[in-house]
Amino acid sequence: MSGSNNSQIQINASTLVCQDSIIEGKVTIGSGNILHHRCRIIARRGPIIIGDKNIFEEHSTIINNGAEPMIIGNENLFETSSYVDTSNLGNQNIVEIKATVQQNTKITNNTIIGIGTTTLPDMELEELSVIYGEENSLRKQFKPVSMVSHSRHLHYLKDNLNRYKHNRRQGH
Repeated sequence: MSGSNNSQIQINASTLVCQDSIIEGKVTIGSGNILHHRCRIIARRGPIIIGDKNIFEEHSTIINNGAEPMIIGNENLFETSSYVDTSNLGNQNIVEIKATVQQNTKITNNTIIGIGTTTLPDMELEELSVIYGEENSLRKQFKPVSMVSHSRHLHYLKDNLNRYKHNRRQGH
């Protein structure tokens, strides 16, 4: 883990942080999160506040370029090479592989940003929204994705990532 000023980084002791992840700026991370190898959480201007039980996969980037706090809720999944630069992301959302959430997009709960899609700046997505396809089409889900698989995923990752010496728990 790197960080220019570690005194501004607060990480709950139950969160697992891979050593080569990057955390910079004023960042607060809640309990039970998993930060995979080479994920980046960067608070450039405003702080980043992350809730509980989120998964940040390899090369995912969470960046706050705005002055206002970025608040990320609970039980979200940020898949490989996803990029998020938004001020508000609720609970139980999935940002899929190589998806981009642009600055000031507002995401409530149970939303899916599909593989390789991009939100519009200042877009507001209602609960159960899905962005998909080459045209970044928008539709609604009938019901939220089951979080049972998210809980199992967290448990599996915590068990397996803890086996390697280049991983460490962080409690600042």
